[in-house]
Amino acid sequence: MACKIGKGAQSSLEYLLTYGWALVLIASLVGVLVLVVGTGINANTCTSFLTMICKGVGADGDTLMLVLQNATGQKITINPFLDIKFDDEEGYATVTYNGTVHRFDDVTINAGDEFTISAKGLVHADEVTITYVEGSTGLTRTITSTISTDAPDTIEISNDGIDNDGDGDVDCEAGDVEDCEYVVEANPFGADLLVTNAGPTVIQFGGIQSTTGTTDLAGMWTATGDIALAFYVVSYTPGTTADVSFGILPPVTTTLNQGWNVVTINTGAGVLLMGNNMDDFLIQSNGANFHIAHTELPKAFVNIQ
Repeated sequence: MACKIGKGAQSSLEYLLTYGWALVLIASLVGVLVLVVGTGINANTCTSFLTMICKGVGADGDTLMLVLQNATGQKITINPFLDIKFDDEEGYATVTYNGTVHRFDDVTINAGDEFTISAKGLVHADEVTITYVEGSTGLTRTITSTISTDAPDTIEISNDGIDNDGDGDVDCEAGDVEDCEYVVEANPFGADLLVTNAGPTVIQFGGIQSTTGTTDLAGMWTATGDIALAFYVVSYTPGTTADVSFGILPPVTTTLNQGWNVVTINTGAGVLLMGNNMDDFLIQSNGANFHIAHTELPKAFVNIQ
């Protein structure tokens, strides 16, 4: 006897036969997405950006590592110093692309290419925000992702001013300072800072401090490599140059730009710094007066050993 199928059951069967392949495909794609986000460095996780594929996120010591793929379909340009923020903190990121590390310079990334974002001392950040410029349209886009790593709470983290490993000393103090990098903000000033050619204007950092600005590193330290000084110019006469120096290091002459200016000063064999009395950042105009913004505090990037 032939088995009769009701109209409802027949419709359901026809639906499955017609659309079943689509359901299988969707399930497969979801599995691929979970695999892409959930694998990579240390098998940690990040949420997908709309225009970036998250290939991996994790911790390398106290450094956050984030591997992304440009899925915008066009070239994009990013300035790591200005355009990448972790928990709303800017200035900490570097971008490695085609074997070159970028920090203060723009980097253009081709469609489909991978690049790595690193941020020292930020393995416990919860969110990353990236702003980029589209190559074909010139439009600026901003995307955000939540991130997490398996970095233990006891890890040594430069910049946070906390005794993470419970040894009784603030991290990066008491000889525990190898490879510690400090991004130090200047002490707040209440109005835009006027810089003239009458003599050096002093910008006081008040000690090598954590990002909270509360912990000085007592003792004497050696700063190695380049010291990078960043300051935000809000008004100036185009073509004006300025001499910028750090402590006893020779000044570097730079041509001013609107917005952030970054000057790197080589320490040679290294320069000694007193952690609780950091040498001043000095700047002097070689022409017209200009103003440094009080809302964008100057930063010093110092490698301590």
